[in-house]
Amino acid sequence: MMELQVIEITPEMAKKMLRFNTCNRSLSKKAVTKYAGMMKLGEWHLSHQAIAFTEDETGNLILVDGQHRLAAVVQSEIPVKFSVIYHAVQTPYIDTVRNRTFIDNLNIYNKTSRYTKTMMSIFNLVMSIKKMNNITQTDRQKFCDHYFETFYSVDNIYKTSKTKSGGCPLKTALFIAINENQNKTTLKDKLENYMYIFNTGNVSTDDEYGEYVKDMRDHYYVQNREFSQISASNSSSFRRKKLTSIFLYSIESYINSRKYISSIDMNERMYKKIAKQVDAIINDN
Repeated sequence: MMELQVIEITPEMAKKMLRFNTCNRSLSKKAVTKYAGMMKLGEWHLSHQAIAFTEDETGNLILVDGQHRLAAVVQSEIPVKFSVIYHAVQTPYIDTVRNRTFIDNLNIYNKTSRYTKTMMSIFNLVMSIKKMNNITQTDRQKFCDHYFETFYSVDNIYKTSKTKSGGCPLKTALFIAINENQNKTTLKDKLENYMYIFNTGNVSTDDEYGEYVKDMRDHYYVQNREFSQISASNSSSFRRKKLTSIFLYSIESYINSRKYISSIDMNERMYKKIAKQVDAIINDN
């Protein structure tokens, strides 16, 4: 049963409470500084919005709401009274001053940190391409759990290649390609080579199909006519979708040792692959 107390929390107490902050969203220094300033000016008052703790399976405390306020107490070096709830009932739908993303809520609800920003950015772009709105939190979690290893692989490929080039469209293209080609024994090596070429523009003399990746990379960087048209679009969503289809086409061409050529059906191919991957999970009753 939930237990409510009113406690004057000192900076030392706040530091100890923050040790239980194991599954929250990333801390906003701007928000902490704002709250600390209000506390120093005596403008922070006791309210119904509580600092909340729950417990994991072994009974250890977990802070689920209040990390910014506690961090502000530490920064302000001033004791502040708060409502504090223990044994809080968890729900994935939590209303806060600073909006939580669905990834924040999944981590909090499941008492974990396994759901990442990469998952959120790829999921949102995939759903935009699929033109699906009002996705439930349950379906989001189902999708993220089903493709967890793929998300992990995308993150790992980016860390290994040490590049931030391509952004979300390239990550999404990698995600789709990995799901489509996961049974290929050479997939990991092919993707690492692809990212190396994309990142550096260097192609080994015996890599015939790498030249096509380099061509696509050069188009991407120098913004030739095709990419200039994409960039000229008023819709950032349109640009992201178009880039995703181009990246996906070049990745699959490289994986399957096909020549990369301009193709008018790139978008259609991408839509079909995404539809298959999404429908297999979210529409699975």
